[in-house]
Amino acid sequence: MEKAGPEPAVTSLRTSDLLFVPFGEHMIAKYSEWFADPYLRKMTSTESLNLAEATKAQALWASDPERIMFILLDRATFQTKENDVASMIGDVNLVTKRNFDAESFFPGEVANEEARAEVMLMIAVILVDPDYRGRKLGRQALLSIMRFAIDSMKVSSIEANISQDNAPSLKLFNSIGFVIEHTSDVFGEISLRFDINKESKTKIRDLTDQLDYHVETLVKHSKDLRVVEQ
Repeated sequence: MEKAGPEPAVTSLRTSDLLFVPFGEHMIAKYSEWFADPYLRKMTSTESLNLAEATKAQALWASDPERIMFILLDRATFQTKENDVASMIGDVNLVTKRNFDAESFFPGEVANEEARAEVMLMIAVILVDPDYRGRKLGRQALLSIMRFAIDSMKVSSIEANISQDNAPSLKLFNSIGFVIEHTSDVFGEISLRFDINKESKTKIRDLTDQLDYHVETLVKHSKDLRVVEQ
């Protein structure tokens, strides 16, 4: 019998209160359940997501190099239960967007390429569990994904589109330094931008250092994830 190879390693992030892990197939059912809540859909400007649609979404996020998705785990719950599904509280995503200079673009070439990243954030448990409110988990998640973009991706800015009705998220993004680019009454969203430069990189790195931010490696064990390197 052929000996099984080592378990695959995956990149994860960690802060004092959160673990950021890849979106695995075994998480799909719980992820789909979150979108049954009409208030959550309104605050995130999303449609309902049944199991089949969530399965397609998971496959897309897992295979597209321009898309990065982390499921957020409550670190304390994970350390107690050692089960990632039981510890799921939300997700945070980055989608890379690229602009091209049409005048200097030729078939087969990428000319004057500039990359931006759109961030999407959801703390689903805040809607159903009052114990999670006021812990500033959204701030930890947003700052951490911004740090990841700054350290690991060549992007000139980070953007976000937030529902006009989502006052807490608008307040959060504004507090970190996002500025309003435009408002769409048709879609009911406000578009914000955070420019990445030397000063803003220092700011985000300082803020995330205060959160005990680390990049680490996890190894999959069926439905659980175990830290193997820090």
